[in-house]
Amino acid sequence: ALQMAEEIKANLVIKDACEVLSQTYEAMKDPQTALGYYKKFKETNDLIFNEDTGTRIANLETNFSLERTKREIALLKKDREKQQILLYSLLLFALLIVGLVFVIYARYRLKTRATLALQKEIAERVQAEGKLRESEEKFRVLAEKSVIGIWIIQEKLITYANPRALQIFGC
Repeated sequence: ALQMAEEIKANLVIKDACEVLSQTYEAMKDPQTALGYYKKFKETNDLIFNEDTGTRIANLETNFSLERTKREIALLKKDREKQQILLYSLLLFALLIVGLVFVIYARYRLKTRATLALQKEIAERVQAEGKLRESEEKFRVLAEKSVIGIWIIQEKLITYANPRALQIFGC
């Protein structure tokens, strides 16, 4: 059994076989052979222990690396979320600024249009007043130089009479 186990490198079977052989040679009062198998038992046991320990350490290192990677991924996700929030905040701020600029520009254009319309209306009124003064002046000159009597009656009262009308009526 020991030979077969050594051929297939089944360390657990080798360990068990050496232990049994050590106990058997000890019972047969052959301490030298018993000691040899006991040493082989201890070596195989240590080898199994070292392999087990190595496997456990490798598993622990793998688990540690995996946990560290998971934490790094979680931190990167949080960082990415913060960056997205910052990006969205900046985008919203930019949109608000653009909206504010648009409103200010629209109000400026409206005010400019209103100012231009008022300036045009003022110019028209000034021109109309000038024409009205000119017309009044022409009427006054015409009425005062006229050879006929001219008077204006408003609400049953004479509000204007030219010098000729005053002369005619003796006033």
